[in-house]
Amino acid sequence: GNCLFIAFCVQKMAAQQQSGLDDLGTIGEGDDDKKFNNFVCLFVGNHTDEAFGGYMPPGFRGRLSKVAALETLIDAIAERLHVPVANLELAKDGQSLEKSKTSSENGIPDLGPSARKRGEAIELVFGLLQGTELGRAKQDREDELAEQERRRKALEDAERKRKEDELRCQQEKLAQEQRIREEQERTEREEKQREVNEANSCIIYAKSLGVDDQATPVRTFLNKTTQEAVMDIKRELGIREGSVMLLLNGVPMEGGATLGDQGVQRTGTELVFFCEGG
Repeated sequence: GNCLFIAFCVQKMAAQQQSGLDDLGTIGEGDDDKKFNNFVCLFVGNHTDEAFGGYMPPGFRGRLSKVAALETLIDAIAERLHVPVANLELAKDGQSLEKSKTSSENGIPDLGPSARKRGEAIELVFGLLQGTELGRAKQDREDELAEQERRRKALEDAERKRKEDELRCQQEKLAQEQRIREEQERTEREEKQREVNEANSCIIYAKSLGVDDQATPVRTFLNKTTQEAVMDIKRELGIREGSVMLLLNGVPMEGGATLGDQGVQRTGTELVFFCEGG
């Protein structure tokens, strides 16, 4: 198989790295100290590698039951690092160890009472399959990717909103410009109409046929038709019912022709009206 381990020549590094080791505590059952071996298990790689995100300790220490298979130690390390058990291997002096066997079954002498009192420990190393991510490092990476995606989405949303706001502003500006143009056009039409009305403004004098009453002045316009002028006369004189016929110089005026076309002057023209049905 593909052995992941290299010879670990400086086993005494354990003593120098005690302060940086993670303590796995007691692995295995029992209360009798004589039934346990102290152990130090160092990582064979570079524990400061950026890929580990600062979560890889230089190694572990603790107490391992003499009758416990080494896979219990592997389980504890895998759980601490949040990695698959299958991605871990143990070794000593450059030789892989069988997980299903105890340390002594792998040829590692148990520590005697004197060694335990001196604080000595079984020195092991562990390695990871290439490409293995520590659980917390993987979570950090996924969180960072999620954060990047969130920021990307936020930027997209902001850009979309900016474009929507820009489009809305453009539309509002165009609508405002259209309203201004329409208002200007309306004002111009009204001004032209006022000019036309001013040019065609006239005062006629309406007098009822056969009545000697004084003629009543009525303001109207030369460009109005006879029918429109009749409405002005009826309104001015308060005639609510009946039809009115206008006569100019004794001749009936045409209903659809303008006053100006029929000879009415701006001032002084007297029109005689005859009201039927009033």
